[in-house]
Amino acid sequence: MQTSFDHILVPVDFTEKNAAAIAVAKRLAVQSSARVSLLHVIESLEDAGDDDEIQKFMERMEAKSSQNLQQLLEQFADSDLEVTSATMINHRSKGIVLYAIDHAVDLIVMGSHPIDPAAIRDSWATISYQVSLLCPCSILLIKPTNEIDVRRQVE
Repeated sequence: MQTSFDHILVPVDFTEKNAAAIAVAKRLAVQSSARVSLLHVIESLEDAGDDDEIQKFMERMEAKSSQNLQQLLEQFADSDLEVTSATMINHRSKGIVLYAIDHAVDLIVMGSHPIDPAAIRDSWATISYQVSLLCPCSILLIKPTNEIDVRRQVE
């Protein structure tokens, strides 16, 4: 069993659930002297072709992503950690897995949500679940603290 990590990846979508994942990744990185990568994957548009308007839209999305990533990087300013960020255009789960493989990531820390027992089939298609199945490295899913009473739903 691996007890420390060298490279931690935190996929981000710029929502509130990222805050907890970033905080946990930072604590783990400090303990392991690991480097951290923040990754934002912009969903690709398969039928976009060479449409100039869509290309300009995607360029604006990448620029906005870079600005948002820069703000997240500031959360690591008080540490001596090596922290980088990247944006890519791909399918989200596929992009995360490919980045992890190509950059020798050994832990992914990402936000998730509880599965709704009343709609269990709909809950399996989440990005975090797909990444956890496809990625060869360890995955740590951070669930929100304000969850509903799951015990009552499961019983």
